[in-house]
Amino acid sequence: MLHAHRSLVANALQTAAWVPELRRGRERVLCALPFSHAYGMTSCMNFAVALAAAMILLPTFETQNVLHAIRRDRPTLFPGVPPMYAAISEVKGARGYGLSSLRACISGAAPLPVEVQEGFERITRARLVEGYGLSEAGPVTHVNPLGQPQRRGHIGLPLPGTEAKIVDLERGDELPAARRASAYADLMVETGPGRWLIAPRDFSKLVNIAAVRETDRVLDIASGCGYSAAVLARMGASVVALEQDEAAAKVVRDAVGGVEVVAGPLKAGAPSKGPFDVIFVNGAVEDVPQAWLDQLAEGGRLAVAVSEGGVRRARIYTRSGGKTAYRTPFDTAIPLLPGFEKAAEFRL
Repeated sequence: MLHAHRSLVANALQTAAWVPELRRGRERVLCALPFSHAYGMTSCMNFAVALAAAMILLPTFETQNVLHAIRRDRPTLFPGVPPMYAAISEVKGARGYGLSSLRACISGAAPLPVEVQEGFERITRARLVEGYGLSEAGPVTHVNPLGQPQRRGHIGLPLPGTEAKIVDLERGDELPAARRASAYADLMVETGPGRWLIAPRDFSKLVNIAAVRETDRVLDIASGCGYSAAVLARMGASVVALEQDEAAAKVVRDAVGGVEVVAGPLKAGAPSKGPFDVIFVNGAVEDVPQAWLDQLAEGGRLAVAVSEGGVRRARIYTRSGGKTAYRTPFDTAIPLLPGFEKAAEFRL
């Protein structure tokens, strides 16, 4: 994906225009996001350059290192992702690190849980708002206003010069009637014990980077209410939906037409129905089962969220030459699937 230099400059200026009372040449931006990601490049590096702001650079996010940097360097702006704000909020005595220097924080890359937002604002007195963007757009498109009342759990308003259009998502049809009112909010919706409908933003990003084509054969793991299977089938793919038992499989059959539904252990995949061009997993795991990787066709992609040290990141595995490699395009808050916790290690 290529962007003209002027589009990156424009997006940095759009973002800067959204933050009230910025003091050119006097702000200090805490940069804990990787500049190799579009969000980190724009919200940290380009944003700071546009403001003539000082950049406080950290190679990775480690909670204690970040807190020491805040106490030492007194940043005023802190772009980040929800797991960063959650980690800081959970530190006992976090206020002792001088968090009061922070004035504005913009969260992106994953939905911002309301409890994380309120907890972080409570201990810092800073304003934390949620934004939205995508690499194809340069990337920031929406942010909640910093100086005005906001609707928590929503992505905010389009940045100056940004046009947005709502299209038909048909998201609510597969949900239980009592939960359809939540279908179009950018929130996770519980569909059963330990099962969640992935928030629209994360779902669409996962589907997009899985690069589903009309000719693809897709395995949809942990289909739940059937929404993901319905979307993948609507894209023209041949879909096999996998659920853990016949009762759960019946829910999908009753909700979605034109999809083959099978029941069996989720970790085993559906070897008799493969190989698959795409495997899509509706939930996070701590270990990716080898069976899933083995069922990828040559050039096949596995889209899944993986929990690493309490932080969940989307991964896209690709099979090439009989081997698989993965990349990590974004952080996420997708819940862990029941039964996919890493086995406890025995240590002497």
